[in-house]
Amino acid sequence: MEAALMRQGPVPARGLRVLLVEDDRDISDTLASLLEEAGYLVTSARNGREALAEVRASLPDLILLDLMMPIMDGWEFRAAQLADPAIADVPVIVLTADASAKAAAISADSFLTKPTSTAELVLVVERVLLERDRRRLAARLEETERLTLLGTIAAGVGHEINNPLTYTIANLDLADGELPAVRTDLEGLRAACQS
Repeated sequence: MEAALMRQGPVPARGLRVLLVEDDRDISDTLASLLEEAGYLVTSARNGREALAEVRASLPDLILLDLMMPIMDGWEFRAAQLADPAIADVPVIVLTADASAKAAAISADSFLTKPTSTAELVLVVERVLLERDRRRLAARLEETERLTLLGTIAAGVGHEINNPLTYTIANLDLADGELPAVRTDLEGLRAACQS
């Protein structure tokens, strides 16, 4: 499958940004090269603390996260990321050599164990990004539906206000037109009463 992916060429990534958080320089360089070949713009961080600073400085489209790192490990990074609303929605793929239940239980969009094939890595990255786009589109659709409903309600309220207002204005116009005749009749009655 990996050979077929290489023959087809890189997956069109549309210049999406991936933050690669990996403390092993050789693994980081190799993964960065593979992702760049697939069309992604890759920045790297060696630990969770560097990754947090990078994410806060320039929001990536996806984070590829190792769990076992010095200074701040992947679990601590993920907890800090989820606690910050400005960066909590950035999707995360965990790529780790730790296949334990604890590692698999991390709150991530996908979980891969090392070693993994290039084809599998690129496919998972694409799948997670497509799911992120689907969620964003669904949220926009929901917002559009809410605004449409609000517009319908506003139009209904306007209709309910305009109908009685039109009735009242028409009656006031009618009364205004009849007032001179009533005034003439009242003056005639007043003159008859005084005589």
